[in-house]
Amino acid sequence: MEPVKVVQTWNPIPGKMQEYAAFITQEFQPCLKSLDLEIISGWYTLVGGGSKIMLESWPTSLSRVKKAVDNEKFQLMTDRLRNLVTHYASRVFAAGEWMTEDCGSSFLSQAVSRVRAWDIAHGQREIFERFVSDSSFSQAVLYIQSWDILPGQREIFEHFVREKQLPQMEAIGLPVTSEWRLIMGAGPQMRCESVAPNLDSLANSLKNERYLRLVMSMEELVTNYDSRVLIQHRGFLNMLHQIYGRAIRAVAPDEMNPMVGPFAD
Repeated sequence: MEPVKVVQTWNPIPGKMQEYAAFITQEFQPCLKSLDLEIISGWYTLVGGGSKIMLESWPTSLSRVKKAVDNEKFQLMTDRLRNLVTHYASRVFAAGEWMTEDCGSSFLSQAVSRVRAWDIAHGQREIFERFVSDSSFSQAVLYIQSWDILPGQREIFEHFVREKQLPQMEAIGLPVTSEWRLIMGAGPQMRCESVAPNLDSLANSLKNERYLRLVMSMEELVTNYDSRVLIQHRGFLNMLHQIYGRAIRAVAPDEMNPMVGPFAD
């Protein structure tokens, strides 16, 4: 079974952070879980273009994705979300041709072997949840590179990935954990993901001369190249709770309706 990932992105509306935090934790996440689109990880864009918030769900199959997005609950919930955010978008990715199965001795070497997308798709969700709840993961930084392969360059690019990108990224301490190809939605067709233990580690990797040479070589084979640095969305929500905590806890479910619209059971 081919692993798939649903990615939803948006920007919270300034001035509605209190309602946003309450809605995401009290209603949006539980609803998606009931539709087999449970949010496995969430990220906040620290450096790079695009929307600030990215939430990821790893459903068991593409058919489950189609069933969920066709469900009236999902449509109503995303309509309500749009009252609190701008630039909402959703994309569906399938596992690429080269998923990294061994990340050597880096920070995520053992973790990646436990939390690969295909493991979660085959019932290993509890292992992943224990990992993401670990304190070391709370400081983890996600680094995403995305691109479109230039026409006629696919074979050359795949050789470049195998012979240069994967080994060089691991050598600088930023191993590629997964590659994904876009199958639904707009944007670059390919993306690869790496996870660093913290911002300092990521900065050291990106300052490495080998990384700069690697990007320069890649840009000769691709177009629409982009990179982003993201921290955990949980940290962003925690910050909102620290600022608005008492006010958020005081928001009753029936008081959410005037803020973001009614939700039919």
